Amino acid sequence: LNKTMLAEMLPLVQATGVLPQGVMGEQIFDVQVDKVNIFADKLLPSYPSSFHDAESFEIKFGDLVLTGHLEQLFDGGLFHYRMAKTKGHDLLALWLQHLVLNAISPEGVTKNSQLFTEDNEYQLSPVTNAIELLQPLVDMYWQGLHQPMSYFSNTSYAFAKATLNGGRAVPDNAMLAAWNGNQFMAGEADDLYHQQVYQTSPLNDEFKQLALNVFQPLHDHLAGGKL
Repeated sequence: LNKTMLAEMLPLVQATGVLPQGVMGEQIFDVQVDKVNIFADKLLPSYPSSFHDAESFEIKFGDLVLTGHLEQLFDGGLFHYRMAKTKGHDLLALWLQHLVLNAISPEGVTKNSQLFTEDNEYQLSPVTNAIELLQPLVDMYWQGLHQPMSYFSNTSYAFAKATLNGGRAVPDNAMLAAWNGNQFMAGEADDLYHQQVYQTSPLNDEFKQLALNVFQPLHDHLAGGKL
């Protein structure tokens, strides 16, 4: 974005009311513009020149039928991005769509998937047993419609990430940090629905196993890189 474009954009953004008045609003605007430019520099070299039409699908799992359509398809597979730090739901959504891509094998599209976030780049390699890997996720979804399951998007991801990446992060500490939050970010323990359902901490062995059941197959199909 050049200076002329920014000068034209600032009044429009200010008119929406999302920025504070005066110098403070202009400073926030400048910070966000810098973030956009940094992310664009990272994203654009890999951005596809053209995309395919959305691909509809219908996959049967016994009495259940998974239906929908895949978007952001190009010759090289699935291409997704989100200008934010990686969250558990970002990776899980990519993994589900990647499995569908590999299950339906659209013509002219390779079976790879990419996701760009502010703090990472992810590439998923082709899967030979996509239906087999989708089945337990469908089963978890169905079970979750009937009773609470100890899967929490941020906390489960934090535990799985620390466990599977094999770095210096202690899984239980990462789990508790995401669950409890801090002065800058609310934790999932603060969710009123969670507080109503769980009178005691749900971060038990069942929680840990479920987190690994969700993220281990995804981790195994990362083409380099870490969760």
